[in-house]
Amino acid sequence: NGYTGSVQKWQFTTNISSPATDIVSTASVLSHTQTSAGTYYYRCVIGNASCSSAPLNTEWYPITVVSGGAPIGGSVSTNYHCGVKNVGVIELSGATGGSYQWQISSDGGNNWSNVPSATAQTLAYQNITSNRQYRVLVSNGACGSSYSSIGAVELYGTNICQWTGAIDGSWANAGNWCAGIIADEGRAMDVSATAANEPVLDANRTISTLRFNSGSKKVVLSDYNLTASEILGGDTLNYVQTSGTGSLRASIAGAGGSFNFATGKSTFNPVTITNNSGSNDFFTVRVSDEIQNCTYLSSAKYVNRTWDIGKATANGGSGISFLFNWYESQVVNGPVLSPILNHYGTNWATAAGTSAAGAGSPVLSMTHTGYTGTFSPFAISDLSTPLPVTMSSFNLTCVEEDVEVSWQTASEYNSNYFQLETSLDGLNWEIAETLPAAGFSQELINYSFVDQDAARKEKYYRLKQVDFNGEYEMYGSLKADCALESSEVSLYPNPCESLVTLSFSSQIPTKINYTLISPEGKVLENKQMSIQSGITVYTLDVSEYQSGMYMLQFEINEKRFIKKLTVQ
Repeated sequence: NGYTGSVQKWQFTTNISSPATDIVSTASVLSHTQTSAGTYYYRCVIGNASCSSAPLNTEWYPITVVSGGAPIGGSVSTNYHCGVKNVGVIELSGATGGSYQWQISSDGGNNWSNVPSATAQTLAYQNITSNRQYRVLVSNGACGSSYSSIGAVELYGTNICQWTGAIDGSWANAGNWCAGIIADEGRAMDVSATAANEPVLDANRTISTLRFNSGSKKVVLSDYNLTASEILGGDTLNYVQTSGTGSLRASIAGAGGSFNFATGKSTFNPVTITNNSGSNDFFTVRVSDEIQNCTYLSSAKYVNRTWDIGKATANGGSGISFLFNWYESQVVNGPVLSPILNHYGTNWATAAGTSAAGAGSPVLSMTHTGYTGTFSPFAISDLSTPLPVTMSSFNLTCVEEDVEVSWQTASEYNSNYFQLETSLDGLNWEIAETLPAAGFSQELINYSFVDQDAARKEKYYRLKQVDFNGEYEMYGSLKADCALESSEVSLYPNPCESLVTLSFSSQIPTKINYTLISPEGKVLENKQMSIQSGITVYTLDVSEYQSGMYMLQFEINEKRFIKKLTVQ
């Protein structure tokens, strides 16, 4: 203001004794940006083209730049204490600005007041007798002010219960908890990093937040259920261990709510569940160190874990999404490069929805989206080898003179044929029949074979299931014991008290073996006798045996018969 002539240029410097920097501008009003804080001096160079005199400079005008932008509030730490003689320091981090003012609230954040003379980035305290919350007002001159996040000084035994495990692992023992307050009924739980023992659940419990503190501690469920609203600090050494039949439980909002079930059995195998069903629901998770209900897995590539997941109500909407995690050491016949999710209803089958491998090599995680099926066990295998033939049953039935062998499969993958083998001694086997398998199926299929005239022989059976790639699984062996009542042998009197007469009818001379079996199944006698053509009679003394139903088993010419004998 107040000049005559025209603006030739502007200049600025940080030291008026140093050379100035030109700003190319002939406007009477200057808009200029500095990128860092500090004091800058500005002046204008005025000239007049019709005058031969040199240009004139205005006086230097100082401008102090406090910051290049609005302040950032940062965050305040939280400290925890057991007892009332508490000493500590809480810190402000991540803030940018020129001044700081600490504030305190003792009513849960409803009312705040300034802490006198607290203008540094740290605040020391002592002898806090109740829970307090803290925040910092961060200011930056004319650029405004901003509040930090809220931190706190929390005393265990009020809103949060701290597990110390000072005595043993009993959850119900008040001596294992700071101030004797047991975590239950919706209170939060903090596991001390220096706890002497791990907490073992003794009953079904409900807590809010469960927080681990990097102390290599597990919360052991045993055969009880733990319900939590949040889990913090879960990792490979700190997690909820599903050591028995108990499960970890949580409620998840239906509009895309998620919960990280930080759980596992012998290792940390968490699963994150996202609920897109449209309705809030209750989920349960229990992890086991094997694939349940699937014994024969030699040809499959799979993760040797089962996530038994439950959902309180029927699935719906866009379904459920999962994120599973495992370790390389848990992969069998691997690697699992293209993992898929399998679900067990009445049998193992590929789960509805879309599976995708996690990043990295080897693959140690998998997402599965859009699952709309029912809930029970889940397992992970490779796309190239879904879980194989699921055998529902393998049975023998005596049918008159024959033995009927039957088996049922709940699902089949890559199955070529079944080979039924028999043996008279359980050691030396021969092929009795070969039957084609279904190849690929997710339905119940029944198979059977009749071994004719085999009922009166002691015989063993086993089943060999062979895949198209030549790999196989063995089922059995089963023993056929189908001795029949004989019309060629008679007993009298029956019932008897001391002596019983055995009468044998035969067309030719031969040998006969007989075995006397007690009501408890114990072999009492085992002898061989010679019989002639026609009728042969022997007397058997049973006077030393207690009253009851006994079994006489005979073997004549490789055929087996039985007779029931009542001793009075």
